Amino acid sequence: MSLALAKQEIAVVQFNSPALCQPEEQKELLEVMQANFGEDVPIDFPRIKIPSGGGLTFEIPGEEEAEPVKELVGVILDHYRVNAYWADEYAGAGAPPTCSSLDNEIGKGNPGGSCETCPLNDWGSDTRGGRGKACKNIRRVYLLVEGEMLPYLVALPPTSLEDFNVYMRRLTSKHKVPYYGALSKAKLYKTQNKDGITYSAVAWSFAGALSSQDRAAMKNYATSLKSAMRTAQIESVEYSMDGNAAGGTAGAHYTQAGAAYNAEDSQYEPY
Repeated sequence: MSLALAKQEIAVVQFNSPALCQPEEQKELLEVMQANFGEDVPIDFPRIKIPSGGGLTFEIPGEEEAEPVKELVGVILDHYRVNAYWADEYAGAGAPPTCSSLDNEIGKGNPGGSCETCPLNDWGSDTRGGRGKACKNIRRVYLLVEGEMLPYLVALPPTSLEDFNVYMRRLTSKHKVPYYGALSKAKLYKTQNKDGITYSAVAWSFAGALSSQDRAAMKNYATSLKSAMRTAQIESVEYSMDGNAAGGTAGAHYTQAGAAYNAEDSQYEPY
């Protein structure tokens, strides 16, 4: 089957977003952000925390209180890996990491230096015991939902990394759509590591493709926000007490628990 024919068979979905407008209108939106945010007032992307203990509800930040939702639906604008180490198991709301790396290569703080050779990035270094790492390997996913101008920052813990990697491979090999041209769904499921510790993991699925016009507009919008998305400082809300602390490498749960989860939920396609 040709790539052109395969694309014709993909359902095109409508996505309502202020970012999907004419170039001149999009330019005005960016001017609004530039006027309201600056070097002394960086863009504060709302962050969504992954619950611990097998929780199945995301909490969307609100003006007064968080709103619980069962799934997230939107367009991914960017995703990349970061590393973060907290000397204390949990230092409280707003506490920055002791050491962090926004490029997954060089850490800043204590101990700082090369992430590749850092002993805190070795398996088995977690001070809580088990086979996990003391330093958190996180994948940041910026998800733009309908009606919003700024994307949500979803920080995926180590145990959700392989689920996301598989989704990216499926977008490439099956759907042949770039992440910024796909409507993506994220939903939590409960699973256990090899030591029987229950935790929450995130499963992703494809909900349709944007039109070629909307895809081009979304790509341009993502490019305009990329610098801000790549430099947002790591916060304590991105710390997740996942099942990687006491056992198993990231993604080890995927084949059994992830596949079983998707088989039970007809909204999500089988892996």
